[in-house]
Amino acid sequence: MNPKKVVEVEHLAYFISQLARREEVGLIADLGAGQGYLSRTLVYQYDHPVLAIDSNQIQTCGAERQLQRTEKFVNKTKKPLSASGDQISPGDAPTNSPAPQPWLVCGLHACGNLSNVMLKWFVKSTAKCVVNVGCCYNMMGLTEGTISYCPFFPISQELTHKGATLSVNALKLACQAPTRWADQTTTAIGNFERHYFRALLHYAMVDRGLVQPNDPFPVVGRLSKTAFANFSTYAQRALPHHGPAQLSNSPLKVGDLAYYDTKLRPQAARMAIVWTLKALLSPCIESLIILDRCLYLVEQGCQVDLVPLVDPNVSPRNIVIMATK
Repeated sequence: MNPKKVVEVEHLAYFISQLARREEVGLIADLGAGQGYLSRTLVYQYDHPVLAIDSNQIQTCGAERQLQRTEKFVNKTKKPLSASGDQISPGDAPTNSPAPQPWLVCGLHACGNLSNVMLKWFVKSTAKCVVNVGCCYNMMGLTEGTISYCPFFPISQELTHKGATLSVNALKLACQAPTRWADQTTTAIGNFERHYFRALLHYAMVDRGLVQPNDPFPVVGRLSKTAFANFSTYAQRALPHHGPAQLSNSPLKVGDLAYYDTKLRPQAARMAIVWTLKALLSPCIESLIILDRCLYLVEQGCQVDLVPLVDPNVSPRNIVIMATK
């Protein structure tokens, strides 16, 4: 685990263990368990029986390998049971308890809509407690053709009646962490440069007729750090079917890339200002998402608490939603 993950797992495992003992929980179900870091900590450090669940077979196999390595260094026979299956939906909630005693469902950084599914699953199941830390709000949004929307917000009746909505762009913005910029100056400046490159490429593509002004920007995907050495390198790797060979038959030539950068480089500072103003709204949007989830649980008759897990400069997604029936 990297240092950030170590802090998150240590703090949340302790919190879950205290809650489990207080509520006399007999089993903990870890949804979206991934590599099983939280599950193994709850088992080997706090002696709780855990059911680790993840729908991704690759993650589950990785968790099993990590478990085998862990068993070489600990003298315990109790271990979490990793289960891989289909996507979990609220309709999959068990009507009977999987344990003879009360049980708890939890998730550390449950991505996108998994947090909403987890809360609905908790409400419809026989689980007594839920502990959830959400993340990746951008994955709550969907795009079909030219229409982008968020079908997973709001889930509470209160905000539904008030007509609250969030755009896909707002969901992406909610993932930002401006509080960390002061401690990560170099990274922050690098991110500004990336935003500029992306906007500049879109401008160049529109200018040369590759896309229309209202067309969504093509999905670039993850690029290596070397791709951001300069705009020409970025554009060649980011364009569909990467590389100068594919640009040779395009209205946008390799030689044009430096021209666009020289022409519009003064706009980079303005973009940084605009992006900063947008990113400062991030905590407001995230707070609205968390509020919606809490209101949903309250409407279902649950006792709800919000707990800050760690320093937000260490882990920006640090708010724990804890609810009991």
